[in-house]
Amino acid sequence: MHNTVILKGNLSQEPYFDLVEGSDLPFLRFYLAANPRNGLALTILKGNVVQPPYFDHVGGSNRPFLRLYLAVNRPGRRTEGEEPEQRERPTADFLRVVAYDDAALLSYPYLQPGSELLIGGNLRARRRKMSGGKSETVVEVVADDITFLRKINWEEGDAERERLQAERRSAPPVAAASQHAECG
Repeated sequence: MHNTVILKGNLSQEPYFDLVEGSDLPFLRFYLAANPRNGLALTILKGNVVQPPYFDHVGGSNRPFLRLYLAVNRPGRRTEGEEPEQRERPTADFLRVVAYDDAALLSYPYLQPGSELLIGGNLRARRRKMSGGKSETVVEVVADDITFLRKINWEEGDAERERLQAERRSAPPVAAASQHAECG
């Protein structure tokens, strides 16, 4: 399976077409203006978790939040005239994946480094402020669907999931608390 990104948007400038230097391979570059509210790019990724995932509750509504980094294999390139055995070894891209609400709450307890996942979501680029007043662009996949393929942490995952769900049930609803504050 190859990783897939489906882009949705309008060209923001004229496309650039040329041949890759020193070859007859075509090269096309274009810039796409997309509306993030309509989904920047539907993304399907298959890869492995590279470090322990991060879980927390964020925002005023205390939403469950999950962040992980996924190593996604990039197929080797083949140049003209090379034998298949001479292809470059595949390399990996390390992509930031975030999930919210049930996708975060139900997946986090079972994740561990090396877990092989199939992720479905949307590609998002956003600016964030860094210390010292600088800002940087963060590109991440906001996962809607996380499917486990291999290396699932069943032993500790069920207990952790129960603990997180009990914590969620015992927490006062944020929306109700803010409505009472507005009425008073």
